Formats: sequence, structure tokens, C-alpha cells
Amino acid sequence: MFIDFEGARVYYEVHGEGPVLVFLHGFLEDSSIWTDLIKSFSNYKIILIDLLGHGKSGGVSNTHSMDMMAETVNLILNRYGNDQAVVLGHSMGGYVALA
Repeated sequence: MFIDFEGARVYYEVHGEGPVLVFLHGFLEDSSIWTDLIKSFSNYKIILIDLLGHGKSGGVSNTHSMDMMAETVNLILNRYGNDQAVVLGHSMGGYVALA
């Protein structure tokens, strides 16, 4: 699925039902790094996101701040009415989670 953020298409996937877990990849990676891991979380709603400028997601500039990428995560969570989620990030994804 895609959502628009400042003119860029941001790719994300939603799997399962239950409490929400968001997985954020590291720099120069994409959401596919989590494919095998999410099989262990069958009782959760898993949201995988290709952060701006990575994977199937477009970019809005030459650089994307952690805050800007965090805004895209929030936009996706708001689409599903989720006001609570556990956010897990690897490397750059951890910085985005903190933002």
C-alpha cells in the first residue's frame, strides 16, 4: 500500500490483527529485512514501512531528517486510528523511532 507524504509515495504493509508493532529498517535497507521475523508475531498487527527514499518509497528531497521520516510513520498510524504502538527500529530506524 502507499500513502502520500509531501508529494512522495511512501510504501507500507500491514499484516495480522492485534496490538500494533511497527518495524523500521536501517539506512540503505527496506522493510523486507523484517519478512522472516514477523512470522513470530502472529498475534499482532505488524506495520512495515519503507522509509522516505528507501525501497519502494519516493523521496521529497536529497536528504530526509529523522523527524520527517517520523512524520510519515505517524501519518500511517493515524490512517489506522492507532494511538498506541510499539515501534522497533534497526540503526537509522531506531533514530526515527526516537523522533
